Amino acid sequence: MDYQYQNAGYVEAPQDYKVWSIINIVFGVLCCGCCGIFGLVLGIMALLKSNDVSKYVAMGEEGLVQAQEASGKAKTYNIIASIFVGLSVIVNILYLILYATGALN
Repeated sequence: MDYQYQNAGYVEAPQDYKVWSIINIVFGVLCCGCCGIFGLVLGIMALLKSNDVSKYVAMGEEGLVQAQEASGKAKTYNIIASIFVGLSVIVNILYLILYATGALN
């Protein structure tokens, strides 16, 4: 873990959520529905924000506040993207079940 010195103590560097962003992007591509596309776009936005976190942490003490803000935005984007991707997975599973049972014919 990276620690940055700020004022009188050490402050832990914020998480960047890169792995979560990449997982959202992969599932957004695999689940090509309207919800999957929104998850894909939000996953890309989250990945860009997580790259900003790494950039601001590398700046040192003066970039720590900006890194925390970017980390919060990346987390928010990932939560929303996960919801859309989850909805897309559920819709695809329901479609496959309905197709397999012959309800769509």
